Amino acid sequence: MTNETQLQPLPPNFIVPTGAGVKLNILKLKPADDSIQIRILPMWMPICGNDFGLFWRTHYGYYGVNPKDPNQKAFRSFSCIQERKGKEIIVACAECDYIARKKNEATLLKAQLDSESNPERKEKLQVEYTKLLGWIAAHNNDGKKRIPVLDRKGNPGIFLAPYNVTEQIKTEIERLSKARFPIQAAGRKGVWFEVTRTGKASNTSDKVTVCTIQRDDGASVPDFHIVSDEQLENAMKVIPDFRKMKEQNLLSAAQIQQLVDLDIAGGGSADREKVEAVFKASKQTPSSPAAVAIPTSTPVAPQTQPAETTKDPFEDIF
Repeated sequence: MTNETQLQPLPPNFIVPTGAGVKLNILKLKPADDSIQIRILPMWMPICGNDFGLFWRTHYGYYGVNPKDPNQKAFRSFSCIQERKGKEIIVACAECDYIARKKNEATLLKAQLDSESNPERKEKLQVEYTKLLGWIAAHNNDGKKRIPVLDRKGNPGIFLAPYNVTEQIKTEIERLSKARFPIQAAGRKGVWFEVTRTGKASNTSDKVTVCTIQRDDGASVPDFHIVSDEQLENAMKVIPDFRKMKEQNLLSAAQIQQLVDLDIAGGGSADREKVEAVFKASKQTPSSPAAVAIPTSTPVAPQTQPAETTKDPFEDIF
């Protein structure tokens, strides 16, 4: 067990991660029955206040041209630009609105399918409904909080935390901050967390607990960890600035609308060469605000929190 005395502050030059061009150590839960132990690094604290990572959603469902083999599809994902203030959407994302419309179509189509008695008509509706569900599954967005961490081998990396895991970590950090130990869960002296997934991924499948060790007197106490200057310096060389990572995968509001229009024109399958052209144009456009604020008078279709997708083609992000 580590010393529980008050610790020295972080090094004065330890502010922003700058890692680039290094193969990242990505930690994420498997689709079913998995467990990961992490030690949250304090890297993001000076930028995000009391937060410990950066959250964003990634949209999928579009394919460009594979430069190595033009006959093969190439995943083309992009960061969601939608912003909320509570339940109110203050910045629109055309892809989110498009997905919401498709989900409404699926609901109406299912009602038609259930009430249809003509076998021939029912069969046609079933084909249409199955195709629509496939589109929705392909275009589902995946929201994760990127958290700088150490794994049990001492390697720095990024943990991709689903929303429910993030909320549990926040709860545990708050609980620990009120305990008698002089620790910061994401500070110089912290603890190891275990994230366990039981069964298939769902809103209730994941549980966060504080790892414990047994003292000589038999009492169980948190498994403390003091992060060294050497570990912090190594992490800074490996882990990138999350803000820049997100920005690299941003499209403008107009470019996202272009993708939606291409998908509509293609009957639910956008032309790959035209999709590729949109993404190439995004790389040539100087970084600028991608989002457009919604006027207060504009009604916005209600959207539900999407379930976590188990398909994560992150090669386009990293």
